[in-house]
Amino acid sequence: MIADPTQTQFIDTGLSLDTMYAYRVYVVTPHGTYSAASSTAATMRTLNNPLPFADGFEDGLVSWNSGGDSGVSLWGISEDHSAEGLFSLASNPDTMYPQNSNTWIETAVDLRNTEWPVLSFQDRYGLNSGDWIRLEISATGGPSANVYSAYETSRPTGATNVSICRHGKGWAMSG
Repeated sequence: MIADPTQTQFIDTGLSLDTMYAYRVYVVTPHGTYSAASSTAATMRTLNNPLPFADGFEDGLVSWNSGGDSGVSLWGISEDHSAEGLFSLASNPDTMYPQNSNTWIETAVDLRNTEWPVLSFQDRYGLNSGDWIRLEISATGGPSANVYSAYETSRPTGATNVSICRHGKGWAMSG
């Protein structure tokens, strides 16, 4: 329950992996009377990809959740610049993204009982003035660590292969 009427976000914790959750908004008076439910339910599936996890995006974005400030996801798949498989992940594959917007895409892999997990990916981007990207890693949805980022002044001319490894309590990157 959210008691502060100015609060615009809610983070649900303790959820089961690989489970679909649906949410509706109600207003509750101090006397315990409920309003009618919001007209649409927000749904979100928690993720849990098995190891080893590799995604060539042949099945679309079934292993990913995405969104943005506008409430609309602008992420998709593209046949351009695939590294392995037929497709690649792309922000706004069919159009230019809106300026001054934030979008995100996430997946989850259970790394418990792993000793040296490695994240490898190919990074290819074209950033405009003021743009940036970052990769964050979070343990069980807790605070995240920014392990990779790029800004408009660091545009690669081609694709960059990146590997990020967990070493003890920290992360190391090569690429």
